[in-house]
Amino acid sequence: IDIRNCNIILASTGVVFVDVEDSVIHNNSFESNNYGLTLSSCSYNDIWNNTLSNNLAMGINIIDGGIYNKIYSNIFPYNHREVIRIREASYNSIYDNHIYGTFLWSFLNGAITIENSSHNILKNNLIDENRIEGVYISNSNDNELIDNRIIDNIGKGIYLELNSDKNELIN
Repeated sequence: IDIRNCNIILASTGVVFVDVEDSVIHNNSFESNNYGLTLSSCSYNDIWNNTLSNNLAMGINIIDGGIYNKIYSNIFPYNHREVIRIREASYNSIYDNHIYGTFLWSFLNGAITIENSSHNILKNNLIDENRIEGVYISNSNDNELIDNRIIDNIGKGIYLELNSDKNELIN
């Protein structure tokens, strides 16, 4: 599946994939949706060069066993809560994204949230001027955060809790 050059506005969820592999989502705009993208039990998908803005609950949601998905070179301006959430998903890569202006503070969430997940890589992201934590990691192990710039957020830059062991923070 190749989803490209679309403007997806005012949907409950812009795109939902369940058990989808080897797809590409690129050059799209997701605006004012509840969720921009949800990938459930999906693997080997690439999400790149999209703009996800003003989404109410979440920009990108990778859940329920998703592995080896890549989220890169996207822009996430002015979303309401979590921008990228990885929950019960491993071996995903999030890199070269710009997340800014998230404005609705939500307890125990971050611009990037990793929950019950392992072996994910966050690299070279710019996370700035958000009203929530930059990166929130809960009950997740063996994740790598490399060369991210997390600046001018109202919440903590990086918040680890609840059995989050063996995570590497490099820079």
